[in-house]
Amino acid sequence: MTLQEFLPLLRTANDTRQGEWPGSASADTLFRAAEVVGEVGELADAVALLELGPGSIRQITEETGDALIALDLFCAHIGIDTQQQPTPASYTKLNHLPIAACLLMEAVKKLARAERGIAGNSNHDPMDQVRACCGDILYCLSDFCRARQINLIGAATAKFNATSVKHGLQTRL
Repeated sequence: MTLQEFLPLLRTANDTRQGEWPGSASADTLFRAAEVVGEVGELADAVALLELGPGSIRQITEETGDALIALDLFCAHIGIDTQQQPTPASYTKLNHLPIAACLLMEAVKKLARAERGIAGNSNHDPMDQVRACCGDILYCLSDFCRARQINLIGAATAKFNATSVKHGLQTRL
Protein backbone atom coordinates (compact mmCIF):
# COMPACT_ATOMS: atom_id res chain seq x y z
CA MET A 1 0.00 0.00 0.00
CA THR A 2 1.26 3.47 -0.84
CA LEU A 3 1.07 6.49 1.44
CA GLN A 4 -1.51 8.06 -0.89
CA GLU A 5 -3.67 4.94 -0.52
CA PHE A 6 -3.19 4.92 3.25
CA LEU A 7 -4.06 8.55 3.94
CA PRO A 8 -7.84 8.18 3.36
CA LEU A 9 -7.87 5.16 5.69
CA LEU A 10 -6.05 7.18 8.33
CA ARG A 11 -8.46 10.08 7.90
CA THR A 12 -11.49 7.82 8.33
CA ALA A 13 -9.99 6.17 11.41
CA ASN A 14 -8.99 9.54 12.90
CA ASP A 15 -12.46 10.96 12.29
CA THR A 16 -14.09 7.93 13.89
CA ARG A 17 -11.76 7.88 16.87
CA GLN A 18 -12.19 11.60 17.51
CA GLY A 19 -15.88 10.84 18.07
CA GLU A 20 -14.85 8.46 20.87
CA TRP A 21 -12.14 10.68 22.38
CA PRO A 22 -13.38 12.72 25.35
CA GLY A 23 -12.89 16.44 24.83
CA SER A 24 -11.76 16.19 21.22
CA ALA A 25 -14.46 18.62 20.09
CA SER A 26 -12.71 21.41 22.01
CA ALA A 27 -9.43 20.98 20.08
CA ASP A 28 -9.04 24.17 18.03
CA THR A 29 -6.70 25.07 15.18
CA LEU A 30 -3.93 26.28 17.46
CA PHE A 31 -4.08 23.09 19.54
CA ARG A 32 -3.95 20.89 16.44
CA ALA A 33 -1.02 22.87 14.99
CA ALA A 34 0.83 22.71 18.31
CA GLU A 35 0.21 18.97 18.35
CA VAL A 36 1.95 18.62 14.97
CA VAL A 37 4.89 20.76 16.06
CA GLY A 38 5.15 18.86 19.34
CA GLU A 39 5.25 15.48 17.60
CA VAL A 40 7.87 16.70 15.14
CA GLY A 41 9.87 17.95 18.13
CA GLU A 42 9.61 14.55 19.81
CA LEU A 43 10.83 12.94 16.59
CA ALA A 44 13.80 15.33 16.46
CA ASP A 45 14.56 14.51 20.10
CA ALA A 46 14.42 10.75 19.37
CA VAL A 47 16.84 11.22 16.46
CA ALA A 48 19.22 13.21 18.68
CA LEU A 49 19.06 10.53 21.38
CA LEU A 50 19.88 7.83 18.84
CA GLU A 51 22.88 9.80 17.65
CA LEU A 52 24.04 10.24 21.26
CA GLY A 53 23.67 6.57 22.09
CA PRO A 54 20.71 5.95 24.42
CA GLY A 55 17.99 6.27 21.77
CA SER A 56 16.45 3.60 19.57
CA ILE A 57 15.12 3.22 16.05
CA ARG A 58 11.93 1.90 17.67
CA GLN A 59 11.37 5.28 19.36
CA ILE A 60 12.04 7.11 16.09
CA THR A 61 9.57 4.84 14.32
CA GLU A 62 6.87 5.51 16.95
CA GLU A 63 7.42 9.24 16.67
CA THR A 64 7.09 9.19 12.87
CA GLY A 65 3.72 7.50 13.34
CA ASP A 66 2.66 10.11 15.89
CA ALA A 67 3.72 12.94 13.59
CA LEU A 68 1.69 11.59 10.67
CA ILE A 69 -1.39 11.06 12.84
CA ALA A 70 -1.12 14.60 14.27
CA LEU A 71 -0.65 16.07 10.80
CA ASP A 72 -3.76 14.30 9.53
CA LEU A 73 -5.79 15.49 12.53
CA PHE A 74 -4.67 19.06 11.86
CA CYS A 75 -5.47 18.80 8.15
CA ALA A 76 -8.89 17.31 8.90
CA HIS A 77 -9.60 20.11 11.37
CA ILE A 78 -8.95 22.87 8.83
CA GLY A 79 -10.38 21.04 5.81
CA ILE A 80 -7.26 19.96 3.93
CA ASP A 81 -7.59 16.72 1.99
CA THR A 82 -4.16 15.13 2.31
CA GLN A 83 -4.91 12.76 -0.54
CA GLN A 84 -5.58 15.60 -3.00
CA GLN A 85 -2.77 17.68 -1.67
CA PRO A 86 -0.11 18.42 -0.66
CA THR A 87 2.21 20.00 -3.12
CA PRO A 88 5.33 20.85 -1.19
CA ALA A 89 6.63 24.40 -1.26
CA SER A 90 10.23 25.39 -1.80
CA TYR A 91 11.21 24.67 1.79
CA THR A 92 11.30 20.94 1.07
CA LYS A 93 14.60 21.54 -0.68
CA LEU A 94 15.98 21.68 2.83
CA ASN A 95 14.29 18.37 3.66
CA HIS A 96 14.23 19.57 7.20
CA LEU A 97 11.17 18.52 9.16
CA PRO A 98 11.57 20.84 12.18
CA ILE A 99 11.82 23.90 9.93
CA ALA A 100 8.66 22.82 8.08
CA ALA A 101 6.86 22.46 11.42
CA CYS A 102 7.95 25.93 12.56
CA LEU A 103 6.78 27.41 9.27
CA LEU A 104 3.39 25.74 9.86
CA MET A 105 3.05 27.65 13.13
CA GLU A 106 3.94 30.88 11.33
CA ALA A 107 1.27 30.16 8.70
CA VAL A 108 -1.31 29.33 11.41
CA LYS A 109 -0.49 32.63 13.10
CA LYS A 110 -1.21 34.44 9.82
CA LEU A 111 -4.43 32.46 9.41
CA ALA A 112 -5.54 33.38 12.95
CA ARG A 113 -4.65 37.02 12.28
CA ALA A 114 -6.78 37.04 9.11
CA GLU A 115 -9.70 35.27 10.82
CA ARG A 116 -9.65 37.79 13.67
CA GLY A 117 -9.27 40.85 11.42
CA ILE A 118 -5.88 41.76 12.87
CA ALA A 119 -3.76 43.78 10.48
CA GLY A 120 -0.75 42.05 9.05
CA ASN A 121 1.71 42.37 6.22
CA SER A 122 0.93 39.29 4.15
CA ASN A 123 -0.12 39.53 0.52
CA HIS A 124 -0.81 35.79 0.33
CA ASP A 125 -3.84 33.76 1.27
CA PRO A 126 -2.93 32.29 4.68
CA MET A 127 -4.75 29.03 3.84
CA ASP A 128 -2.46 28.60 0.83
CA GLN A 129 0.51 28.97 3.15
CA VAL A 130 -0.96 26.44 5.61
CA ARG A 131 -1.58 23.97 2.78
CA ALA A 132 1.98 24.39 1.52
CA CYS A 133 3.40 23.84 5.01
CA CYS A 134 1.33 20.70 5.44
CA GLY A 135 2.69 19.52 2.10
CA ASP A 136 6.21 20.25 3.28
CA ILE A 137 5.74 18.30 6.49
CA LEU A 138 4.19 15.31 4.73
CA TYR A 139 6.93 15.32 2.09
CA CYS A 140 9.74 15.68 4.65
CA LEU A 141 8.27 13.02 6.93
CA SER A 142 7.91 10.59 4.04
CA ASP A 143 11.40 11.38 2.78
CA PHE A 144 12.86 11.03 6.30
CA CYS A 145 11.31 7.57 6.62
CA ARG A 146 12.35 6.48 3.14
CA ALA A 147 15.98 7.49 3.80
CA ARG A 148 16.01 5.50 7.05
CA GLN A 149 14.01 2.54 5.76
CA ILE A 150 11.19 3.21 8.23
CA ASN A 151 7.76 1.97 7.21
CA LEU A 152 5.70 5.12 7.81
CA ILE A 153 2.39 3.36 7.20
CA GLY A 154 3.31 0.58 9.62
CA ALA A 155 4.52 3.12 12.16
CA ALA A 156 1.30 5.15 11.99
CA THR A 157 -0.86 2.02 12.15
CA ALA A 158 0.99 0.60 15.15
CA LYS A 159 0.96 3.93 17.02
CA PHE A 160 -2.71 4.57 16.23
CA ASN A 161 -3.75 1.13 17.49
CA ALA A 162 -1.54 1.31 20.59
CA THR A 163 -3.01 4.71 21.49
CA SER A 164 -6.54 3.38 21.05
CA VAL A 165 -5.78 0.47 23.37
CA LYS A 166 -4.06 2.75 25.91
CA HIS A 167 -7.09 5.05 26.12
CA GLY A 168 -9.77 2.34 25.88
CA LEU A 169 -11.02 3.45 22.47
CA GLN A 170 -12.51 1.02 19.99
CA THR A 171 -11.27 2.40 16.65
CA ARG A 172 -8.35 0.59 15.03
CA LEU A 173 -6.56 0.85 11.71
